[in-house]
Amino acid sequence: MKTTSHKSNKKIKEIVSHPLFFPFFLLVIQLVTFGILTPWIGFYGDDWALIWNGYRMQNQDWIAFRPLVVFIYDALSTVLGPSFAQWQIVSITFRWLGGVALLGFLRQLLPIHRREARLFTLCYVLYPGFVLYAPLTNIAPFVQPIFLFLSFYFTLIWLRSDLQKGLYLVLSLVFAAINLLITEYYFFFEFFRPLIILYALQENKVKQKLVQALKLWLPHVIVLLGVTIWRIYEIRVNSPYNSNFSRMLSQPIQFLLNLWQKALHDFEHVIIKPLISVFTFPVSMGPRTLFLFGAVVGFVSLGTFLYFLISWGKNENRKTLVGINPFLLILLGLVAFLFAGLPFWIADLEVAFVYSGLNRMAIPHAVGFSLLLLGILLLVLRKNRVVAIIIFSLFLGLFAGNQFKAADNFREKWDAHEKFFYEFAWRIPQLKPGTIIILNPSGIGDNALAAALNWHYVDQQDTDHLDYYFYQDDDHLLNDIPDIEPGQEVSNYHISGTFHGNTSNVLVLHVEENACLRVVDPNIDIYNPDITDFSRDYIQYSNDEVISATTYLDLGSLDESIHNGIQQTNWCYFFQKADLARQMKDWEAVADMAEEAFSLDEHAGHASELLPFIEGYAHISDWERAKQITTEVINISSQYARMTCAVWDRIDDETKDTQEKTEVMEWVDVELNCADLDVH
Repeated sequence: MKTTSHKSNKKIKEIVSHPLFFPFFLLVIQLVTFGILTPWIGFYGDDWALIWNGYRMQNQDWIAFRPLVVFIYDALSTVLGPSFAQWQIVSITFRWLGGVALLGFLRQLLPIHRREARLFTLCYVLYPGFVLYAPLTNIAPFVQPIFLFLSFYFTLIWLRSDLQKGLYLVLSLVFAAINLLITEYYFFFEFFRPLIILYALQENKVKQKLVQALKLWLPHVIVLLGVTIWRIYEIRVNSPYNSNFSRMLSQPIQFLLNLWQKALHDFEHVIIKPLISVFTFPVSMGPRTLFLFGAVVGFVSLGTFLYFLISWGKNENRKTLVGINPFLLILLGLVAFLFAGLPFWIADLEVAFVYSGLNRMAIPHAVGFSLLLLGILLLVLRKNRVVAIIIFSLFLGLFAGNQFKAADNFREKWDAHEKFFYEFAWRIPQLKPGTIIILNPSGIGDNALAAALNWHYVDQQDTDHLDYYFYQDDDHLLNDIPDIEPGQEVSNYHISGTFHGNTSNVLVLHVEENACLRVVDPNIDIYNPDITDFSRDYIQYSNDEVISATTYLDLGSLDESIHNGIQQTNWCYFFQKADLARQMKDWEAVADMAEEAFSLDEHAGHASELLPFIEGYAHISDWERAKQITTEVINISSQYARMTCAVWDRIDDETKDTQEKTEVMEWVDVELNCADLDVH
């Protein structure tokens, strides 16, 4: 038995110790960490602009100042469909390849410190500070480090090889140029190259070694200067981003002070907050999601520990850690933080540890974060290597858990996105092209909403413009349309395309958490206390005639290959259909929808969702039911009395006078005190 067990253990150790096993293990870790919630997540933010531009407009001019990025998107768009799952799998693949490239470079640089190289690689790919689930937006920055680390790898091969040195130098230069040309994210990491060359040289005399390193770096410096000149030109001429070049030259002291402030801000958001966040327990998760969270943390922690335990060499010292200087790792981590932040500080951009597009600039900080963490842990625990591996494994599990928490947050965002567009389709089966949609802030950007709506509602496969556009704040709206008086033709360029519209075609919408999307009724919602000031300013221009339908049961067009689907038997479905029927003055249908809605084990998310039912019942002379629902509204809060009075004023104008109506109107005046509420 012992012999069989020994042979089995030896076989397992041989498999785990194989050079290809760790890349495979790395892939499994990433699939578990980043892929487990993929079926329940959808496109977010600029991803919508990218799929709209790539698949429908077939034009990525808004990122033309990054030609290699355009090439990456065009190439992938010809292979992949507009599917979040497909793009997420490719995104994970590129993250994995970046980790493999980093591992290959570190193995070449530090051949006797392979365990530390693998720990660093795991920390790099699981970096908890980058929490944006937007695979199209992130594709280019995930591709970029593949070329950066391959370039470093071939630089070392070039220095150490006696054969085909010219080929290795060319490969190193080409990959370096590709890294510099893709985006600015890893631009300043090129300045790590002379340090790598310096470390690799065998020369003992420091001065001669330094001079030799600079000479060997010279071919890459020429590439760096050429790309820098081109990039400065592109930034000034074609880039939508600002830069601090002029301030840097005219106010160097102020520029440096500003740089220091940005560095302190970013250090908090890419190093401190991510590290603290991994210890935050996800109390809002449901039981099943919480179980998955625990499974991910446990799998990564235990898997990492077992991997290093099994792969431990027989003659390796398990008690102490020697070789790598932790102070050097910490210093290099600070330098990496500086190199990662500089492109964004020059562009006057700030990174943030949030679940939004502001987080995308955190990607290159994975290098500095990993160096700092590895250095600090090895400094504290260098006398007990086993404890260091255990603690590092626990950290990696928590990092994976942080990514799961981020994925769950974007799952919730996708649920809200789907809810918005399904309700939009229920309420607005057809929308007049050229419509300007005004919406209170929804947490989804204007360009993303516009691209998504046009994706669903525009039939043309190839188009050169947008038929619809959203505005969610005064600054953006007034910048595009300084005077919104009806009858004006408007034409404005956005990253999703050029929008052509008319100020007579304005539709004001209102959305609240835990409530239904609403097409604002100017005559009623002017008295709605929950309408934002921004929406209220433009409520008078809202024109529901831009909405059309053959019957109230018509549905808008949504791409079912993108949306998972929402069952059409919930409260908001019947509310939207009732409100559409009210607009079409199909009062029997409104009453029918009311019966369906009130039969559910659900209730209105907002008092305004009851108002169409009051009108519907009143118009079919079911005055008692209209009274009952009116009472429900007032029981929610008396602050909705004015808008309810406005509804009853309209009912009074549109219905025939009868004795029963007169009695109900008198009851309304008494109960709601409409005479004193200044309703016109």
